[in-house]
Amino acid sequence: MRPLRALGLCALAGAVGLATASTATARVSILDDDPEAIARAVQPQPDGSPGLGAADGILQVNTKPPVLGARQRVVRLPADDLVGRTPSRMAAYIRAAIKGAGSQRTIIDELGPAFRGRNGDNLAAALAILADEATSDAIEESRARRVHVYVPAAGDLLTGADWAGARLAMARAGGVWLRTSPSSGAWTGAQWQTWPAEMARLLAATGSSGSRVHVVLAGDQAAAWRAARTGAACPVLGNGPGAQRLGAAMTAFVAEFRRAMPAPGADGPAACLTGPVVPDAGAAALEAAATRPGLEIAPLGIPPLVAGEPAQLTVQVGSDPFGLAAASGLAPEDVWGSKAAYVRLTAPGTVTAASVDGDGAARFSFVPSAPGPVTAVLVLTAPIADRMARARTGVSADLLGPLRRVGATVLPPRAVAAPGAWSVTVPIAPAGGAPGDPLAQVIAPPS
Repeated sequence: MRPLRALGLCALAGAVGLATASTATARVSILDDDPEAIARAVQPQPDGSPGLGAADGILQVNTKPPVLGARQRVVRLPADDLVGRTPSRMAAYIRAAIKGAGSQRTIIDELGPAFRGRNGDNLAAALAILADEATSDAIEESRARRVHVYVPAAGDLLTGADWAGARLAMARAGGVWLRTSPSSGAWTGAQWQTWPAEMARLLAATGSSGSRVHVVLAGDQAAAWRAARTGAACPVLGNGPGAQRLGAAMTAFVAEFRRAMPAPGADGPAACLTGPVVPDAGAAALEAAATRPGLEIAPLGIPPLVAGEPAQLTVQVGSDPFGLAAASGLAPEDVWGSKAAYVRLTAPGTVTAASVDGDGAARFSFVPSAPGPVTAVLVLTAPIADRMARARTGVSADLLGPLRRVGATVLPPRAVAAPGAWSVTVPIAPAGGAPGDPLAQVIAPPS
């Protein structure tokens, strides 16, 4: 690292601090990096444009030496300092961290698996204690609202019953910062279209505000900002993004920030990019499919199959059995004809799957090993939503927003828990039969 004096950090700390005794804008961005990278963000940029400053709502997680003025510095509170403690002891640690920060803010790093269950409950209780405490005469927010949390966002945290306490803690905190490149790997397009919006909805539904949700952008900045600006993710970007462990890429963060965010000190949303969206009627049709007890099909019209002999079988589920194509304004072959929908066949000694072709049929060739029944289920997988939204290959559509608008209750938890990887399984019934009844029988070979 170059000497700090060469970077001008001393001057930066004084100048920025004097300029920001109070940050007027509600937008907040936290820079979490080494001093050299943070200096890159706030100094004049290589193209001569100004760096990020007070009017952009910039804060930094404390570094040694610091870069920004004291009132823009946030103290990191390691999660391990809180795990295993009672609510009152957690509150004491958080209170001390807030008092030790020039900005009177702390960020808990991070709300990971240790906060499932009791620790999450205790953190929520600790923040309830702090919610009754004034931060200072000059700051109207309670101490609870001066607490921010890093979250390695995952569907389980947003949906699991044992995460209820952690979710309540997030609602009581002042900011929730979603790490979009956690240790498990960078978010997929489907996760981008699901998790920021769902976290914002969750906070709004529990007495907080969706404006307290932020995304932390790491890795390839062009790709990260493009994902953050697209479709359902973009409103959260407008709350102010975070930057973490960018190093030399901090200049790319600043360039993207200037391209997408409003001018310094100005209110307004980020510059969003349009993304594909599942039609509301299509989302309603998918929800209806998820609640179907079964799908009755026409008789196969085949003789009994013989154990040990090759068999060929076609399962005709219909051109548009759930109305997905019609609800999306598409031809049936635009929805079928891919691995987004398949029939899984179970016969004695074998389980096999075949995609549903454009004509609504799944075709099988197999050798049953013994006498017994042949049953089948129709499986719809997440990519079918992208087909319904006419999304081009490799692009994920917003499904959760339309599901919420039509009042869906069955599919949303699946879509949140596993964006891009959920599925709907519908048992297939023979004509006049019940779901799960055999479609055919395998008999013993003639003696």
